[in-house]
Amino acid sequence: ATRPSRDMVRDDVGERMIVYKAEDGQLIWDQKIEYDNPPILHGGKIITDRAAYDLFTGAQIYRTDPLTGEKIPWTYTRTYGCNYNIAGEYLLSFRSAAAGFYDLFTEGGTGNYGGFKSGCTSNLIAADGVLNAPDYTRTCQCSYQNQTSLALIHMPELEYWTTNNWSWNGKPIQRIGINLNAPGDRIDADGTLWLDFPSVGGESPDIRIEVDTLHIKPFRRHSSTLSGDGDEWIAASGFAGAIVMEIVLALEPADEAEYSVDLYFAEVFAKKPSERVFDVFVQGHKVLENLDIVREAGAADRTLVKTIADVRATDKISIACRPSVGAAASEPILSGIKIVKMD
Repeated sequence: ATRPSRDMVRDDVGERMIVYKAEDGQLIWDQKIEYDNPPILHGGKIITDRAAYDLFTGAQIYRTDPLTGEKIPWTYTRTYGCNYNIAGEYLLSFRSAAAGFYDLFTEGGTGNYGGFKSGCTSNLIAADGVLNAPDYTRTCQCSYQNQTSLALIHMPELEYWTTNNWSWNGKPIQRIGINLNAPGDRIDADGTLWLDFPSVGGESPDIRIEVDTLHIKPFRRHSSTLSGDGDEWIAASGFAGAIVMEIVLALEPADEAEYSVDLYFAEVFAKKPSERVFDVFVQGHKVLENLDIVREAGAADRTLVKTIADVRATDKISIACRPSVGAAASEPILSGIKIVKMD
């Protein structure tokens, strides 16, 4: 492989890779592979600026589509920036406008560290649990809030959001999370990819969701203001109002299947029991009656998850939230929807 860059000779272009056996110089493979950044050796993989290849065979590496379960090419994306990608065991780091990263462990998408940019020379160095960022920007004219050397440690309780640059192929969805009014995508501990809806945080698989927006109001809080079991980042945003929505699970004819639907709630406005009471319908059937989030969660600002089992569907699932009959309550509220196809 070569090192294509602005400071190399004209013929040093990234259009080919050759692997030899170090012991005796025997050719292992020779392939035409295009790349624009210096390739990274990462275990048994070669990572380029757009894809990954098996070090021993040259075959392109695939990953599991978290939505459909099918195999898709492993890839990632970054926006503009003047440095090159570098890697640690679990993290790719690079400039993607601000300082950027791709989590190699969860494969949950490209994220950003807001407030500062990485250097024109690669300087986001992961080592011994610390992401070091020595300041290589002192001669740069880009205007970012923080121009200093710093170090970051892993704090999973903090909010972070990602983007994903691959498309849904329309095949039946096996697992998905819809994070209402969230600022971006995120993958959870179970491998469910939660997509922001509406999509505002960058590229995402284009899932078709129909919502009656006339009678709803979006809200968003920081997840640190809520308590829960690690899912506060789902419950911290959502819709309030007469919620009627339909989620498309397939763009082609599909057999009827059984799904489990998890509904995520948090009371971020009312503070006492009985101030908000409403009913929830899935596929036209009333599945939750007189839901009082504060009463069931034990307090306001605390996540509540309700699992609806045995939901039958072919290509769509509908969800509606309506005030309970006779309740002097305000409008319903909903934060997230997790749909999993059962075996």
